[in-house]
Amino acid sequence: MDTTYPTIRIGDPDRATLHAYYDVCPESPDGSQLVCFSFDDAVPGPGRIETRQRDGSGCQIHGRCHGIGHVGGFTHWHDNHTLAWVDSPDAKRSDSGSTIANLATGTQHALPGRIRQFHLATRRGLVLELGDEPNPHALWRTVLITDDHGRAQAQLDLTRAAACHPDQDRMPPISELNVMNAKWCPDGSHFLVVLTDQLFCAATGARPRRIKCLVMADATGNEVQFLGDFSHHPAWTPDGAGVIAYRTRAEGDQDLLRYHLDGRAPELLIAQAPGTHASMAADQRSIVTDVMRDGGGQIVRLDLTQNGAQEVLANFTHGARDHLHGHHPHPVFSHDGSRVYFNAADDGICALYALELG
Repeated sequence: MDTTYPTIRIGDPDRATLHAYYDVCPESPDGSQLVCFSFDDAVPGPGRIETRQRDGSGCQIHGRCHGIGHVGGFTHWHDNHTLAWVDSPDAKRSDSGSTIANLATGTQHALPGRIRQFHLATRRGLVLELGDEPNPHALWRTVLITDDHGRAQAQLDLTRAAACHPDQDRMPPISELNVMNAKWCPDGSHFLVVLTDQLFCAATGARPRRIKCLVMADATGNEVQFLGDFSHHPAWTPDGAGVIAYRTRAEGDQDLLRYHLDGRAPELLIAQAPGTHASMAADQRSIVTDVMRDGGGQIVRLDLTQNGAQEVLANFTHGARDHLHGHHPHPVFSHDGSRVYFNAADDGICALYALELG
């Protein structure tokens, strides 16, 4: 690891260990603990859900599931005493449910569908479900809004999500569409979801992707609104006033845009922006992203007060990156902005790292 910043390696040295995703901070809401997924041996394969202190010590095991290299078991906090994970995040396993575990009592309960996010203040979850219609490619067709026990309260289905797109002539058949990456707005009043035919195209090779767009709905699944077409990896701004995402140009470069909730055209944040997974700091002055090329990786900070000026926070070796067997860095700020968490296989075995910004 090549960095000038103090950096802590978290995880046992002989077990691949990682946090969930670039928009899911591994810290508990109070910042006192970290959660990660640690593989028993092979990736993908079985592993354990661990919590640790901020310095990586005090490992405690709270459950087990089947993990993939991309997100492990997609383990994340519901509150300071509750964890959730997906029993098998492998996209080809359509029967996977989720587990919610109370750390104080040790009790667990099963949840049908894949839990994507839980909002602490409103006590609502977002769960992806396959629906009841024939679905040979395991495409997620419904976002359930649930209570804190996973019981459905409302939903947003594909039909209503697709109906808000302004170019209906470009819309593929409903049977080829899916929803994914549902994410609560910071205040829990709305949620974001990606509507696309990308998974169908990848599964069938039938034709190039036609649709990949951002759709927003209120906390009851109503007031459905089209935000814009994009290319990859959206995330809410910390103030909930917009969404950042990459959009690829026809010539192959990409820009980082801010999508507004009031119908205005997307705003250019950084032209020819580097990286794949962008996460904004709480003060909205900077963004961290990961740059991956030719067996190596970088964590880069982009200064929004200086037209996206780049600072490389860390360089490291980094191998396989496919979703089943490999790992993405997925950088994300700590709640207070003093750290950046990311995955790296710098010594050949993936670990979670905490880089101290000071």
